[in-house]
Amino acid sequence: VLVPAFAFLTYLITIAVSRPIQRTIETLKDIAQGEGDLSRRLDESRSDEIGELGRWFNRFASKIQSVVIEIAGSTG
Repeated sequence: VLVPAFAFLTYLITIAVSRPIQRTIETLKDIAQGEGDLSRRLDESRSDEIGELGRWFNRFASKIQSVVIEIAGSTG
């Protein structure tokens, strides 16, 4: 009884933690390796640390995007 319960708990942890982290990594990799698309955002809908990471990254990306737009407008 204990082994199946442990296996199920491991599965739940994988779903709850590992998959969202993996999606975050993939999105950040795509932003970094691609065209540097500053309009891309992380998922911030979760109410845990992963959602908080998304909110803070998105705020940072918005600020950088605004600076780039401002510089492009002043040099164009």
